[in-house]
Amino acid sequence: MTIKLYGARPGPPDSKHWRYLNGGMSIDVAGLRYRKPDVIKFINGANEASAGNFGVVARREPNNPHSRHGHATAVDGWWLHDGFFRESKKTAHIGYLPEWASQECLEGRSPEPAIFVDLYSCYLGHDDFVDVDIIVYVEQSPDEVREQEESAAVRILLKSAMPGLKVLARIGAMSERPNAQGELAIMKGYVESRAKDLGITASPEGVGRIAEAASGLAPSDSAVMAAVRAMALDDNALAATFSAAIALARLDGKEGPGEVKLLKRILATAGRARAKSAVAADT
Repeated sequence: MTIKLYGARPGPPDSKHWRYLNGGMSIDVAGLRYRKPDVIKFINGANEASAGNFGVVARREPNNPHSRHGHATAVDGWWLHDGFFRESKKTAHIGYLPEWASQECLEGRSPEPAIFVDLYSCYLGHDDFVDVDIIVYVEQSPDEVREQEESAAVRILLKSAMPGLKVLARIGAMSERPNAQGELAIMKGYVESRAKDLGITASPEGVGRIAEAASGLAPSDSAVMAAVRAMALDDNALAATFSAAIALARLDGKEGPGEVKLLKRILATAGRARAKSAVAADT
């Protein structure tokens, strides 16, 4: 008889921050052939159990003598068995995380992070061929959590600031005597002002990454006008953008005719977009 089952995959508890191991792709449980009777017992038990009443758990073996690094992560299968009087939980040690996966869970951290595993699938085929795949989650370190939160804040900030940054990049590209450091400083100041308006805490490194990326943009006039229309109703963004744009236009010591013309177009475009929105609101 061939058996192929997929686990319920409830995911780890919400009390911790977690990350996928192996990018969320399934991982083969290692060492199944050494514990084939227990693996078969687990798969048969899971097949007889009702849906959701079987799965896998991980447990650390810090002094495992067979591990090259002196520690391993065991994988046990479990299933609920209907007895005469009550349901009982059965378990079987079926294998281990591969050595690389067990090591990656640690990443040199102390104390050890929590590990949570979901059953992806299990298979029992002809000649008692067995295969068990799992999804592995690892508790994130405080540094990982902070880095993730910072990345999320930077993404939100970048999306909000990008229309204004397109304007600044276009003004900066028109300068006859470019001042890269000065342009970058103005861009950083603009991003910081947008972060403050949004109530976002972004590190200087995050602000710097956004400003450096924007300083390399080369948007067309039409892209700049579209950006102005997109932020026309945001008073704080318009004020901060226009203030920074004037600073960029004066960065080389003068305002060229092209820069002045572009600034006037920006104001006119914003004015028309606001007027159009006001008319739409009245109708």
